Amino acid sequence: MKLRLRILDRARDRVRDFLDTAAECARLRDRNEVLAEQLDKALIAKAWLKTCAEELETDISQWRAKTRLLEQQLVESYDSLEQANSRIAMLQQQLRDAGTDEQLDLMHPPAAATPEEGSVDDVVVQDVTREEIYRLVGIFFEGKHWWELALGENRIKAPIHDKLFLDEITARKVFFASGDAIRMQLRTVTYQKPSGDLYAKFFVERVLGVISPDKQLSFEPPAAPPPPELAEGARS
Repeated sequence: MKLRLRILDRARDRVRDFLDTAAECARLRDRNEVLAEQLDKALIAKAWLKTCAEELETDISQWRAKTRLLEQQLVESYDSLEQANSRIAMLQQQLRDAGTDEQLDLMHPPAAATPEEGSVDDVVVQDVTREEIYRLVGIFFEGKHWWELALGENRIKAPIHDKLFLDEITARKVFFASGDAIRMQLRTVTYQKPSGDLYAKFFVERVLGVISPDKQLSFEPPAAPPPPELAEGARS
């Protein structure tokens, strides 16, 4: 009898342990389901954050590109303004230097501008070639050989039409650098637009010599303010 009771007690204990184990398994299963749901949410959030980061990186790249474009446009606008001021100053000097005969020539019907030099709608009102001395401040190789030249505060850009001089440069027979002065025959063509505005283009027709800085004289005249009528024309 006692043996049967002990066996029953042991069976009850085993059943109790089994039930406890089953209950623990159920709790673990529920906990795993909760963790799996939280993991799915975390993965979704991770994917969303990755998409946001990619979109933000794209926006930053576009903003940087637009910033670089705006900076380039600002530099080009500033250069255009500097060139316009230089041309206005040169026209002022040329009008002051022009003789009576040249002023009378302006009263005759002007010649049409050639497409290579000015717009076909513009007309040539003056075409003068003089020996000048300018300081060399820039060299450009944009399809053709161009120089940026300075005389006092005035700056101009002019292509080089002296083929013999260009051949000497190619053969490395002539050397020059920024700061050197160039003695040359400078052609200045003044055009008039249909609106009445004037502008000028410059061409180095012949290079007569290169003057190093230690041999330069004070050949730069002081810059003069623009006459009122020309300044008004430039603003219009």
